[in-house]
Amino acid sequence: MRVHNYQATHGQEVTSPGWLKQFVGYDGIKSLVVGREIDAISGATISADAITMNLQRRIRFVRAL
Repeated sequence: MRVHNYQATHGQEVTSPGWLKQFVGYDGIKSLVVGREIDAISGATISADAITMNLQRRIRFVRAL
């Protein structure tokens, strides 16, 4: 996974490959929660939540096709 365009002034840690590798192999079946299954990032709570929710929605959409 790669974040191609991140325009926010805070929370850029969500673009790091180390954080993003948590999503490798995610199949969309189990719900992901930041702070449980996904590492939380201090100062990037909204960004981490947004990326996690967006990824879950997109993978579930693709699975439904």
